[in-house]
Amino acid sequence: MSGYSRMADSPGARQWLGEAAHLVSRAEDTMLAVAREADGTALAG
Repeated sequence: MSGYSRMADSPGARQWLGEAAHLVSRAEDTMLAVAREADGTALAG
């Protein structure tokens, strides 16, 4: 176990959580782009 009393105090945990937040944001952006494309295709055809 690390010497940190809280997870938020651990630099490694903060980095891991930051990377996870970035991946979630990127996934959201991708899904919104797919939805926009699907909506545009449905409206055009």
